[in-house]
Amino acid sequence: MKNKFKGDDRTNRVLIHIDETHFYGMTVRKGINGSFTYDNSIIEEHSGIKDFEFIDEESWRATLDDIVKRVNLSNRGKDELLYLSVPDCFCEIEVKEYGIEGESQVITEKTIEELVRLIEEDFSEEEIIEIKTVYYNLDGGNEIFDEIIGKRARRIGGLFSVMTAKKEFCKAIPIYTVKQAGFSQVVLLNATSAELKFIPKKTRDDGVSIISSGFYSTTISSCKCNGVSQMDKLNFGVAHVIKDLVDNANVNYDEAVALLHASVISVERSITNNYVIGERNFSSAFINKIIKDNVTKIIDDVSRLKLFPNIYITGGNLFDIYSVKNMLMNKLGNNNIKALRDRLDGSGKYPDVAIKALLNNLTFGG
Repeated sequence: MKNKFKGDDRTNRVLIHIDETHFYGMTVRKGINGSFTYDNSIIEEHSGIKDFEFIDEESWRATLDDIVKRVNLSNRGKDELLYLSVPDCFCEIEVKEYGIEGESQVITEKTIEELVRLIEEDFSEEEIIEIKTVYYNLDGGNEIFDEIIGKRARRIGGLFSVMTAKKEFCKAIPIYTVKQAGFSQVVLLNATSAELKFIPKKTRDDGVSIISSGFYSTTISSCKCNGVSQMDKLNFGVAHVIKDLVDNANVNYDEAVALLHASVISVERSITNNYVIGERNFSSAFINKIIKDNVTKIIDDVSRLKLFPNIYITGGNLFDIYSVKNMLMNKLGNNNIKALRDRLDGSGKYPDVAIKALLNNLTFGG
């Protein structure tokens, strides 16, 4: 694939990770041994995204504008790249087949670049997050190839997954401030796609479904080989559980969040002790039922989708609080469900897993 950042030999990067509720701004440095260090200098909450769209674009844009100005830019040269991760709710996937043909030829990197140019003509460069090959085929045959460089063929065909950012997201990026801050270009990333690299290649080749829970929504990404080929979005997240607790358990927002963290919902055992939040006692059976009813709803919705046998769960809300993994295995009759952070030796919770995955996608020279 063409690397439009080839030759950029600076060792620092600026990354702003965005999810449904927060901005995380940081300066990233790559050491001599290839390891990353980052200054998680800015964490700001926002309330501008809900139900897959902006509810207060002006406020969201103003907060991002402020973070671009404030993020730690020490030891940064001019014409730096700003890496911006796009929330799943603003990502779109299109899978299309492209091909070129002519005289029989040995396939080179230049051949692949020509194929990619055909794809780029179909999309706005500002909207493209990534272009991934699902597979190649040669001369119209049925054989599927991961790599084709060095092979000879008259026709080179490829199925490609193109991930783009919605136009409304791109328009909300404060480009003037970005330029004023000394950035030459905004590079779009996506955390779910980046996390795919943590999954073993053989598993990816067989097909993977990544279930990512957010505050307001849950995204189910179908991934084959190197790319995301489909994104299903469900309008359900931990915010719906919190609202249900506030409405039915006579608690405020902070108490509802505390009850979520205190509860352990499991298909293996029941919790009989009451929960104590501050000076208040809550029936565990009552609270657990509210939470479990909500979790069951999202699992029922997920189970209706077409999923690959290999399933990974990620995100920072539902799957960090409950034994959703066990409940999902029970519903699907599938024991091959893993938490993505287990691929990182069990270390790191959200947003650390997402940030570590995004770091691997930053283009460093040198």
